Amino acid sequence: GERIASRPAAEPAASVPAVAPAPTPSAAAPGAATGEPTTLADLSAEERRQLPPLKISMHFWAPTPTERFAIVDGSRVGEGDRIGNAVVDAITADAVVLGWNGRRVHLPIR
Repeated sequence: GERIASRPAAEPAASVPAVAPAPTPSAAAPGAATGEPTTLADLSAEERRQLPPLKISMHFWAPTPTERFAIVDGSRVGEGDRIGNAVVDAITADAVVLGWNGRRVHLPIR
């Protein structure tokens, strides 16, 4: 009878830390540590004025990073190329991600 009584007591004890503290730090910490991408809409009007128009007219994603490219503001860019004062951080299957002012700006493909 003692083993049966100790198992239910152990389950709530194990589930309480998982429910309370774990989701909050794991949701917040990776975003802060990895520089979670921000969208253009999240930037202030002043910040948007500092960037070029950033109109994506073509986007090509491939499994090989060197084959990925986008046409942004009429210029072909690949990962590592510059667009004004921003750098193409990544070209993903659904976006172009720029590194700009220490932030990652996510340009979704429409």
